[in-house]
Amino acid sequence: MRITACWLTMCTAAICSTLALAQEQDPDNKKQPRRRKEKKVVGEFPEPLQYATGNLRDLEKTRFLSLVGVEDRALDRLGNRGFVWTIKTTRPMSVRHVRALLDKFRHVRFYVRQKTTVKEVHTGLLYYSERIESGAANRLVFSKGEQIEFRLFLGESVRRRLLNSKVDSVVFGPLKR
Repeated sequence: MRITACWLTMCTAAICSTLALAQEQDPDNKKQPRRRKEKKVVGEFPEPLQYATGNLRDLEKTRFLSLVGVEDRALDRLGNRGFVWTIKTTRPMSVRHVRALLDKFRHVRFYVRQKTTVKEVHTGLLYYSERIESGAANRLVFSKGEQIEFRLFLGESVRRRLLNSKVDSVVFGPLKR
Protein backbone atom coordinates (compact mmCIF):
# COMPACT_ATOMS: atom_id res chain seq x y z
CA MET A 1 0.00 0.00 0.00
CA ARG A 2 2.83 2.38 0.84
CA ILE A 3 4.60 1.68 -2.40
CA THR A 4 1.43 2.46 -4.37
CA ALA A 5 0.88 5.75 -2.51
CA CYS A 6 4.50 6.83 -3.07
CA TRP A 7 4.34 5.79 -6.71
CA LEU A 8 1.07 7.71 -7.18
CA THR A 9 2.57 10.84 -5.57
CA MET A 10 5.68 10.70 -7.80
CA CYS A 11 3.59 10.24 -10.95
CA THR A 12 1.32 13.14 -10.02
CA ALA A 13 4.32 15.42 -9.38
CA ALA A 14 5.92 14.42 -12.70
CA ILE A 15 2.70 15.07 -14.63
CA CYS A 16 2.12 18.44 -12.95
CA SER A 17 5.67 19.63 -13.61
CA THR A 18 5.45 18.46 -17.24
CA LEU A 19 2.19 20.36 -17.72
CA ALA A 20 3.66 23.48 -16.13
CA LEU A 21 6.69 23.35 -18.44
CA ALA A 22 4.46 22.82 -21.45
CA GLN A 23 2.35 25.83 -20.50
CA GLU A 24 5.43 28.05 -20.13
CA GLN A 25 6.74 27.01 -23.55
CA ASP A 26 3.41 27.43 -25.34
CA PRO A 27 3.60 30.68 -27.39
CA ASP A 28 -0.19 31.07 -27.40
CA ASN A 29 -0.32 31.06 -23.62
CA LYS A 30 0.92 34.52 -22.70
CA LYS A 31 0.30 35.64 -19.19
CA GLN A 32 -1.14 39.10 -19.01
CA PRO A 33 0.71 41.27 -16.50
CA ARG A 34 -1.43 42.56 -13.69
CA ARG A 35 -2.55 46.09 -14.20
CA ARG A 36 -1.69 48.34 -11.35
CA LYS A 37 -3.54 51.49 -10.61
CA GLU A 38 -1.50 54.24 -12.15
CA LYS A 39 -1.32 57.26 -9.94
CA LYS A 40 -1.71 60.44 -11.91
CA VAL A 41 1.31 62.60 -11.29
CA VAL A 42 0.35 66.20 -10.77
CA GLY A 43 2.99 68.81 -11.48
CA GLU A 44 3.88 71.29 -8.79
CA PHE A 45 3.78 74.32 -11.10
CA PRO A 46 1.71 75.39 -14.10
CA GLU A 47 2.85 75.99 -17.68
CA PRO A 48 5.44 78.76 -17.47
CA LEU A 49 7.37 77.06 -14.64
CA GLN A 50 6.53 73.39 -15.22
CA TYR A 51 10.24 72.41 -15.14
CA ALA A 52 11.02 74.11 -11.84
CA THR A 53 11.61 71.90 -8.83
CA GLY A 54 10.08 72.56 -5.45
CA ASN A 55 9.27 71.14 -2.08
CA LEU A 56 5.48 71.36 -2.23
CA ARG A 57 5.28 67.56 -2.39
CA ASP A 58 6.30 67.60 1.28
CA LEU A 59 2.63 68.35 1.98
CA GLU A 60 1.83 64.82 0.82
CA LYS A 61 4.42 63.35 3.16
CA THR A 62 2.26 64.45 6.09
CA ARG A 63 -0.35 61.91 4.87
CA PHE A 64 -3.10 64.38 5.75
CA LEU A 65 -3.15 66.33 2.46
CA SER A 66 -2.53 65.47 -1.18
CA LEU A 67 -1.94 67.71 -4.18
CA VAL A 68 -4.80 67.50 -6.69
CA GLY A 69 -3.81 70.11 -9.25
CA VAL A 70 -2.31 73.45 -10.07
CA GLU A 71 -3.35 76.05 -12.59
CA ASP A 72 -2.56 79.54 -13.74
CA ARG A 73 -5.71 81.65 -13.73
CA ALA A 74 -7.33 84.97 -12.89
CA LEU A 75 -7.76 85.38 -9.15
CA ASP A 76 -10.06 88.38 -8.90
CA ARG A 77 -12.45 90.54 -10.90
CA LEU A 78 -9.65 92.92 -11.88
CA GLY A 79 -7.92 90.17 -13.84
CA ASN A 80 -4.93 89.74 -11.53
CA ARG A 81 -3.45 86.35 -12.30
CA GLY A 82 -1.64 83.83 -10.19
CA PHE A 83 -1.05 80.18 -9.43
CA VAL A 84 -3.80 78.24 -7.68
CA TRP A 85 -3.04 74.91 -6.03
CA THR A 86 -5.84 72.55 -5.11
CA ILE A 87 -5.27 70.07 -2.33
CA LYS A 88 -7.57 67.57 -0.71
CA THR A 89 -7.74 66.07 2.73
CA THR A 90 -6.97 62.36 2.92
CA ARG A 91 -8.70 61.95 6.29
CA PRO A 92 -11.06 64.02 8.44
CA MET A 93 -9.21 66.83 10.20
CA SER A 94 -9.88 70.14 11.84
CA VAL A 95 -9.47 73.35 9.88
CA ARG A 96 -6.97 74.53 12.49
CA HIS A 97 -4.83 71.50 11.75
CA VAL A 98 -5.00 72.19 8.00
CA ARG A 99 -4.00 75.80 8.60
CA ALA A 100 -1.10 74.72 10.82
CA LEU A 101 0.16 72.40 8.05
CA LEU A 102 -0.21 75.07 5.37
CA ASP A 103 1.54 77.69 7.53
CA LYS A 104 4.73 75.65 7.08
CA PHE A 105 4.50 76.37 3.32
CA ARG A 106 3.32 80.00 3.40
CA HIS A 107 6.45 81.86 2.26
CA VAL A 108 7.38 81.18 -1.38
CA ARG A 109 10.85 81.95 -2.77
CA PHE A 110 11.92 81.58 -6.41
CA TYR A 111 15.59 80.83 -7.13
CA VAL A 112 17.93 80.61 -10.09
CA ARG A 113 21.08 78.53 -9.85
CA GLN A 114 24.06 80.19 -11.44
CA LYS A 115 27.52 78.71 -11.86
CA THR A 116 28.65 79.08 -8.26
CA THR A 117 25.75 80.81 -6.51
CA VAL A 118 22.01 80.69 -6.04
CA LYS A 119 20.15 83.93 -6.67
CA GLU A 120 16.74 84.72 -5.20
CA VAL A 121 14.53 86.20 -7.91
CA HIS A 122 11.20 86.75 -6.15
CA THR A 123 9.40 86.09 -2.86
CA GLY A 124 5.68 85.91 -2.22
CA LEU A 125 2.99 84.75 0.17
CA LEU A 126 0.42 82.01 -0.27
CA TYR A 127 -3.13 83.06 0.48
CA TYR A 128 -5.63 80.53 1.76
CA SER A 129 -9.21 79.97 0.85
CA GLU A 130 -11.70 81.94 2.94
CA ARG A 131 -12.96 78.61 4.28
CA ILE A 132 -9.67 78.13 6.12
CA GLU A 133 -9.55 81.61 7.62
CA SER A 134 -13.13 81.52 8.94
CA GLY A 135 -13.18 77.79 9.68
CA ALA A 136 -10.13 77.91 11.92
CA ALA A 137 -11.88 80.45 14.14
CA ASN A 138 -15.15 78.52 14.17
CA ARG A 139 -13.72 75.06 14.95
CA LEU A 140 -14.91 73.45 11.73
CA VAL A 141 -13.79 70.01 10.55
CA PHE A 142 -12.99 69.07 6.95
CA SER A 143 -14.22 65.64 5.92
CA LYS A 144 -12.12 63.16 3.96
CA GLY A 145 -11.72 64.18 0.30
CA GLU A 146 -12.67 67.81 0.80
CA GLN A 147 -10.81 70.12 -1.57
CA ILE A 148 -9.12 73.37 -0.58
CA GLU A 149 -7.41 76.03 -2.67
CA PHE A 150 -4.49 78.28 -1.89
CA ARG A 151 -3.06 80.85 -4.26
CA LEU A 152 -0.04 82.94 -5.09
CA PHE A 153 -0.59 86.32 -6.80
CA LEU A 154 1.86 87.05 -9.62
CA GLY A 155 1.66 90.36 -11.48
CA GLU A 156 2.72 90.72 -15.12
CA SER A 157 6.10 92.24 -14.27
CA VAL A 158 6.84 89.40 -11.83
CA ARG A 159 5.83 86.82 -14.44
CA ARG A 160 8.17 88.34 -17.01
CA ARG A 161 11.00 88.40 -14.49
CA LEU A 162 10.43 84.74 -13.58
CA LEU A 163 10.34 83.67 -17.21
CA ASN A 164 13.33 85.77 -18.27
CA SER A 165 15.49 84.63 -15.37
CA LYS A 166 14.56 80.96 -16.03
CA VAL A 167 13.67 80.05 -12.47
CA ASP A 168 14.67 76.48 -11.71
CA SER A 169 13.71 76.01 -8.06
CA VAL A 170 11.00 77.18 -5.72
CA VAL A 171 11.11 76.82 -1.95
CA PHE A 172 8.01 76.84 0.22
CA GLY A 173 8.72 77.60 3.85
CA PRO A 174 7.26 79.09 7.01
CA LEU A 175 6.77 82.84 7.21
CA LYS A 176 9.37 84.23 9.58
CA ARG A 177 8.08 87.17 11.55
